[in-house]
Amino acid sequence: MDELHFYKGFPVEDDIYGFSLEAAASKAKNSIYESWFDVLKASPWYAEAQKTKEFKNQAIADTCKLFGDLSNLTFEKWWKVMGYKIFKERIPFTEIKPVDLDYKFKQAKDPNEPPTLLLEVPLHLDIKILRRQFDEILRMQEAYQERRKFSIFDNTTANAKIFQLGQKFGYEVIKKDLEIYSDYQTESVKEGFIAYQFAQKHGLLGSPEVTNRVTDADRSKLHGALMYSLENTKKLITNATVGRFPDTSDYLPEARELLN
Repeated sequence: MDELHFYKGFPVEDDIYGFSLEAAASKAKNSIYESWFDVLKASPWYAEAQKTKEFKNQAIADTCKLFGDLSNLTFEKWWKVMGYKIFKERIPFTEIKPVDLDYKFKQAKDPNEPPTLLLEVPLHLDIKILRRQFDEILRMQEAYQERRKFSIFDNTTANAKIFQLGQKFGYEVIKKDLEIYSDYQTESVKEGFIAYQFAQKHGLLGSPEVTNRVTDADRSKLHGALMYSLENTKKLITNATVGRFPDTSDYLPEARELLN
């Protein structure tokens, strides 16, 4: 029987059961994990470091050690060699389980163990009362997680740690940002390149219709939207290269070293 591995970010209903290598490879497709792979493939700093084995800082050295050589590999092939190992949780997920009636608990010695809430469940209460109390516990936990801006990756035990999730970091969003960034590198050096029309083509302000019938104000907005998109994607790539993904808030100090 295949060894099962556990991952955060896959369908919640399957989390506790684990995945075989083949199943995990399928689930990881079009996920935040593939986005990180794609972003590193688009990173000239990562490619250079892999080629020369020279690293500007320890952060990019650590990223290269984790992800390995990505050249000439599809995501699926890379996942089956490296990805499944660096993103799997080193400590499997557990279900809520009954405790011994003597309630003798021991603090976990492993620092990777996630925080837990121990409950004493009185077994003489009516099931309706227990359900009401459990609902109250869940409401309190929901409020607690909201205050802490809870992320499922806060307590990950994986070697490669996802920094955050959100709508702007969905697979399709990142894929489009990378396409714009890559296309710009190619098109912007060509004679006759017009930035606002490039922005129109990629629909940065709505419909992807290219026209020269635009006002000065619209031309300025298109140019601004393009520069904003390119700068954010550059932050995404450089930060990912030094091990933090996804993050476009600012350049990490280690990421700035790559730009110098």
